[in-house]
Amino acid sequence: DAAKAAEWRETFRRGRELKNRIDGLRLRLRSEPGHAPSLSALARAYAEAGAHRDAVPWFARAVAASPDDRPLLRDAARSRLSAGDLQGAASDYRRLAEGDCDAALLLEAAAALEKAGDARHAARLRARAGGR
Repeated sequence: DAAKAAEWRETFRRGRELKNRIDGLRLRLRSEPGHAPSLSALARAYAEAGAHRDAVPWFARAVAASPDDRPLLRDAARSRLSAGDLQGAASDYRRLAEGDCDAALLLEAAAALEKAGDARHAARLRARAGGR
């Protein structure tokens, strides 16, 4: 059917664009290994592709280069969680929860900490979020 064919073409096009973006960022990082914007863009591109195990080490480098970038740390935590690195995700979420957080982030962090086996800290975060 024509609609399915068009959907597949679009999916393939997006995948090709994502691969080209990843390849370009990796090339840039060969000449500038510590370039923080490229590190975070590469980590996020891998995550967007669903390649969270590949994204995690790039997120680690990006967070090291930009330690105060809270949205980056949140993306890193989510990618670690998706990759099955529960303890790494819990560590990132603990760092995020140390600062000012909205209820949604506190609840997201609480869920991750509970998965990682830290029910006590998860309960404290839920209470900070208003008990939701």
